Amino acid sequence: MEFELVREAERELMPALYDICQSLRSELPDAKVRVFSSTGGTATPNPWHLLGVACRLPDLPDRMVEAQLTVDLSRLNSAPALDAYVMWDWATIVGTEANLGDEVEQVEARLFARPVPASDEALQMVKASLPLLVGPLKSAVRRGFPRRKGTPDPHPSGRAGGGDKE
Repeated sequence: MEFELVREAERELMPALYDICQSLRSELPDAKVRVFSSTGGTATPNPWHLLGVACRLPDLPDRMVEAQLTVDLSRLNSAPALDAYVMWDWATIVGTEANLGDEVEQVEARLFARPVPASDEALQMVKASLPLLVGPLKSAVRRGFPRRKGTPDPHPSGRAGGGDKE
């Protein structure tokens, strides 16, 4: 299944994501850093596509720990939307909650308060704003685990850099 939005996003964002990946490899030598781009939900009415940079920490004895800077292209068959955020991999969330016995935050930082309608302008805004998500990704990886729910958010507005992008 091919979507013009996905092709355009990859054309516009992948070079910047590879640059971020290279920078993180230098700054976080113990992390396994990779760029990803994958489609999901193809058997549903509204598939999605995710692209970004994943930082996997050296395996702990009982779980995998991975944080991701993710650009989310959703609702590809109806009203396409864009979102960008730093999040923890689902396996990390489950393992951390099991170890802590408490709920944790999955999303560390967001570019937007909620997904925005996909457009060339929105895609360019995401491209220009990717550096705002690098700091929260590095902080998450250096901390090595998700924040407990209810702990202070290092980005009080809920968005990377505290801006008003919506």
